[in-house]
Amino acid sequence: MITTLPAAQHATGGPGHWAICGALLSLLWAFGCSDADSEGAVGAAVEPPPTQWLLETDTGGLDARAGIDFAVKCRTFLPNSAGGADAWGAERPLPAAATVVVLDGPAAPLAIDGATVRFRLVGTYHLACKVPAFALVDDTPALVLVGPGPPKWLDTALRQGADGQPLKSLTVTAGAWIHTACSGADAWQNPIVEGWSLTAEPTLKPQPNGLLFQATVAKSYEIACRIDGQTDATPAALKVENNVPKHLFTRLEPTQIAAGNASVLSCLATDAWGNAVADFPMTVSHANKVSLKGKYMTGTIAGLYTVRCVPETLAWDLFELHPASLHVVPGPPHDLIVAKVPEKLVYKRNDKVQFPTLVRDVFGNAISGLQVDMAVTDPAKGF
Repeated sequence: MITTLPAAQHATGGPGHWAICGALLSLLWAFGCSDADSEGAVGAAVEPPPTQWLLETDTGGLDARAGIDFAVKCRTFLPNSAGGADAWGAERPLPAAATVVVLDGPAAPLAIDGATVRFRLVGTYHLACKVPAFALVDDTPALVLVGPGPPKWLDTALRQGADGQPLKSLTVTAGAWIHTACSGADAWQNPIVEGWSLTAEPTLKPQPNGLLFQATVAKSYEIACRIDGQTDATPAALKVENNVPKHLFTRLEPTQIAAGNASVLSCLATDAWGNAVADFPMTVSHANKVSLKGKYMTGTIAGLYTVRCVPETLAWDLFELHPASLHVVPGPPHDLIVAKVPEKLVYKRNDKVQFPTLVRDVFGNAISGLQVDMAVTDPAKGF
């Protein structure tokens, strides 16, 4: 517990000097008031002298910071002549210069300049205003909480899980929750424990929740703590690697081919957060009417076929499969078939005959929607 005496008490003349001056000023004040009253209306109220006024230490309800000037407002009030529960009357300007006294706290302040205090250590302090010329002291000191000042140094460390060891470099798999351990102190070695935020390069997705975030995108990051506009110049390194495969995607380019042509097939495995998993062994499941030749999917029979990349040895239900559809359409026209309905060797005069047509590609796939023009010629003579 440190008790700091007001600077005024160490000045030449000591406390007795101030008491004598206060008494003289009070007499002058009373004399002035009496003189004024003699010129005014008979029976006018006479204000008590400043030695009887009430003094308040007003901090505005604010907290202070170490190393930063903290201004206190000293205010004087008349005593309430009407009595009652409230002893405070009207406010009056300070009758003389005021100063602030630090009554107790963790350490003596760095400086006191009138009603301005500069603290050194964090903690709880009691302050009181004084007007030495009139021997006024606030008998209800104000409570001030002093926090750390601007950071002199700051550092960033990372840990996986709440109980993990803080590390300057960390490698995790996607999905891990990372706690950022920020530390720092001001110029007087007061530790800074609150008010931290963090920055990341590249940007983290999703955004951090305070100092906690989930690492989902496989990349290398630099994570730095930040406070009071200052960022750690030596950020922590974080490497996020892909997790185990969860999704198996099938890709075909193009997804529609003419019979006999081919589509390029590719398989992609990703973890639950969309990070690619390299070299995961897969095979391809497809209908018998299409075939896989190397990385090309081909077919000669028109139709819509499902193609799936599946795990080579593991159970399918361990993964989410995302198949692709291959649409095989007929190729260019190759032959034309014309039929007779009804089919007869000989027709009578005025018999009606229909000639339906069928256009096919080279693989025998029927091609619809083509216009076929029919030409009728006279039979040769003799028929």
